[in-house]
Amino acid sequence: MRDVLYLEEIEQAEALLKPQRVEVLRQLAEPRTCSEVAERLGQTPQRVYYHVKRLVEAGLVDQVAERKVRGVHEGIYQAGARSYWLSPRLVGRIGLRKARDELSLGYLLDLMEEVQADIAALDRSAPRAAVHRAVRRDPRAP
Repeated sequence: MRDVLYLEEIEQAEALLKPQRVEVLRQLAEPRTCSEVAERLGQTPQRVYYHVKRLVEAGLVDQVAERKVRGVHEGIYQAGARSYWLSPRLVGRIGLRKARDELSLGYLLDLMEEVQADIAALDRSAPRAAVHRAVRRDPRAP
């Protein structure tokens, strides 16, 4: 198990940032089966297995062993790291894509308004600045 796992894929972050999966991941700090985790969390093994399967697909959990219980092979899983660090480029990309797009468009529109206001302010102050520079060079200048 690594100390820190650096997450760079949005699928990894989306798999991790679900409250039920965070709880499952905490339980998998030590190698455990889905049944053991389910018992600790008061959930069904099937529900826990669903979350473990998603975490395995995202590369956040590893199957470390397998044992045979009453004729069925049961996986033993462990978290891939003690802690997880989201890449800064993922921030703002997580969540509903439509909402994210709308927020991005709103941000860009606000930014454009600020740029236009700054350009207008520069345009208004430019003639006065030119006159002040001319006055400093030649006091007789109009």
